[in-house]
Amino acid sequence: MTIGAKQGVISKAGIGYMMLVPLFLIAAVGLNFTRLPLFFSVEFIFGSAAAVLTLLVFGRGAAIIVGSAAAAVTLAIWGHPYALLVFIAEIIWLSWRWRPDKGLNLVQQDLLFWLVAGLPAVSLLYTYGLDVNWQTSVLIALKQMTNGVFNVLLASLLILVLQSQQPTRRHLALPLTSLRQWLFHILTALTLFAGFVPLLLDARKLQAEYIHSVEQRLQFLAVNLQKQLQALGQPPNEADIAKLLLAGLPDDSYGVQLLNSGGSAVRRAGMIKSVDISKAEIPEAGFSHWQPTAISPLLQRWRQSRYVLVHHATDLPGINAIVLEHSAREVVTKLEQDSARQLLLLVSFLLLATLIANWLSKTIGGPLHRLALVSEKLQFNIASGAESEIPESIVAEYNTLGLNLRAMSRELTSAFNISKANQSDLVRQVDE
Repeated sequence: MTIGAKQGVISKAGIGYMMLVPLFLIAAVGLNFTRLPLFFSVEFIFGSAAAVLTLLVFGRGAAIIVGSAAAAVTLAIWGHPYALLVFIAEIIWLSWRWRPDKGLNLVQQDLLFWLVAGLPAVSLLYTYGLDVNWQTSVLIALKQMTNGVFNVLLASLLILVLQSQQPTRRHLALPLTSLRQWLFHILTALTLFAGFVPLLLDARKLQAEYIHSVEQRLQFLAVNLQKQLQALGQPPNEADIAKLLLAGLPDDSYGVQLLNSGGSAVRRAGMIKSVDISKAEIPEAGFSHWQPTAISPLLQRWRQSRYVLVHHATDLPGINAIVLEHSAREVVTKLEQDSARQLLLLVSFLLLATLIANWLSKTIGGPLHRLALVSEKLQFNIASGAESEIPESIVAEYNTLGLNLRAMSRELTSAFNISKANQSDLVRQVDE
């Protein structure tokens, strides 16, 4: 992203702009607490977008401070320091690589960081630091990479919009933007959007189908258990109830508990985790998803979570509710595989979008940039009688413009040479 020849507008606008840095810091921290759920276990946070925006407006020092504060939020979110280390490394890398006078593209620089350092670091830290299997670690790394590049793209697009507005550009002392920068960021954003929306819709559809399938199985099992309990006769024998419950559970991933009117357990079989026996109350009827609260990261918490169905029983003396649980591990495994596939596709879209946008921006914007460089020397070449080398282009409009400028340059050079010759003759005649 090109922002000018100095390190942010602080060097131009003075120390008064430093008063805005705390606002950027607060925004970065708040945006990291705000999550956008995309598909299973993938939530985007946007604190690093504020850090990159700080880099483009205020320069390196302020960006590292804002980025570090935003990264510290991950300690509260995920309860481990590894994301903090990687995100601080990311903003330091971008600050170091940022060369506004050379027009380095921050989106490409962020992609380079994640491919070379970010992906390997996250995979190793999560695998060995948190004892997470390597498939989950790679999934987390891909998610963080996509989130990071998306934030850099978002900040770059926002600064482009600010640069396009005359009052804002003048107030913040922002420079003019190049056509190549506009083309690259707009093409990248459009390509990502075109590839991302179908993936998002497909992911949510699959997740809804998996969960609905579990809910139907639990509903069927609850109705079947109620019928079998009614068939035992009144009052039912506790040994018969225990035998029925054990026989009615399909496998070890299920659990069942019978509750009386006071919410106390009458009988249970299998694994039950969601019901708090200290409360002694009947849970509300319906289907829900229970997750342990003291486990990190999110994928590990999902693996140990349970799907719960509370079915209020009728015509069963002493039994007011049937609570069924089913381990979410099976669904989580399917969703994790789907998320890995979707993230890989999204990363592929991201790389493809970057390559295509870079090529098109060079193809379309490059010739115009070369024409601009030649035009700077046009006056000198005409005055000195030298012929200007106008670059050719595969783009028809630019090529026509180049040919016209070349013809105009030759005519002006010829006319200037004739004028100089006539002037020399006139001087000679006057001298004679």
